[in-house]
Amino acid sequence: MNTTIPRDVLFITMSVIWPEVVVMGHGIGSRSWVIEQRRFDGPLGKLDEWARETGLAYVREDGIKLKAQVVGIEEAEGVEEFCGGWVNTFVLRPVPVILTPYYDPGLAKYHCEGTAFTVATEYYENLAKGLTKFYIGLSSIRLIAYNLCLADILCAAKIRYSEAQP
Repeated sequence: MNTTIPRDVLFITMSVIWPEVVVMGHGIGSRSWVIEQRRFDGPLGKLDEWARETGLAYVREDGIKLKAQVVGIEEAEGVEEFCGGWVNTFVLRPVPVILTPYYDPGLAKYHCEGTAFTVATEYYENLAKGLTKFYIGLSSIRLIAYNLCLADILCAAKIRYSEAQP
């Protein structure tokens, strides 16, 4: 890939609502950058070809190579099987809000269901709208929202892992 990303990017996520893909970089203080946005023609296998060719890797301005650490693909026919062939790739199930159980009042941002995540799109889309400085279409807002959710999921997993270590 020829894209050079800012040196402040610490990790990369990728979201897919077929046939659109948005790759984002995330840094300290919830800073985020859209690194790449592309549209594919044809079947989901085109995404696999592109990922194999590129390794989903990007080079930071300081020369450090970063790969997409987590990928989310919106639920559709064939997506669950496709995700099973990739590492750290999850099905994303959009819902406006996720209500928590009566003993834990409030709203949840996402909920894990095995190899899928239900995503509270209202919450993340409001975040995405706040980050964008210009008008973009609804599918782009949703793709950015999914990336923000994936960043939360990845950070929470890293925190849980570090707390579990002696």
